[in-house]
Amino acid sequence: MQADDKKALAVVRLDRAKECLTEASDLYNAEKYRGAANRLYYSIFHAMQVVS
Repeated sequence: MQADDKKALAVVRLDRAKECLTEASDLYNAEKYRGAANRLYYSIFHAMQVVS
């Protein structure tokens, strides 16, 4: 994979992580704790894919 492709993929994964984090916050504020935990898990999952 080319360096430009890796960077583009990292940006996509970080965007997805941020989206999941926003969803987690919204769910937490709505007292939907199980859904918030799920979205937080996937936020971390997507962010960790960038560094692995």
